[in-house]
Amino acid sequence: MSDTAELLFDVYTRSDNPMLRATLAPVVADPDGFARRFYERLFERAPALRRLFPTDMTQQRMKLVQTLGVVAAGLDEPEHLVGTLQELGARHRGYGVKFAHYVEVGEAMLGALADVNGPTFTPDARAAWQRLFAWVAEQMRRG
Repeated sequence: MSDTAELLFDVYTRSDNPMLRATLAPVVADPDGFARRFYERLFERAPALRRLFPTDMTQQRMKLVQTLGVVAAGLDEPEHLVGTLQELGARHRGYGVKFAHYVEVGEAMLGALADVNGPTFTPDARAAWQRLFAWVAEQMRRG
């Protein structure tokens, strides 16, 4: 079994997919609003990260929701996402992103998802997103 397959079973499993998809519905309904909320949370948590981003965040917000869309579309065959995520990680390293930054990004993502989902963002939903984000972050780190 490859490292990727083992990681899929250790961190993220396809049984999380229905919960992940359900909690993406509010993101799909207002992608720019979600992205704004995410970046507000990120820069509140880690103001020093703001310097890694452009002054005009319009394109950046669009990239965020597009990337979420790519991940969501690949949930049934996550092994096909590995190359894309590793390339994305390599680009992020070129921007000055450190692996430690992924913790702040993950917490901001979970917070923004909780905001847009309200009480439907249960502890189980949070745990599913934590598992997925850990897997995504590991693939990006390998890039």
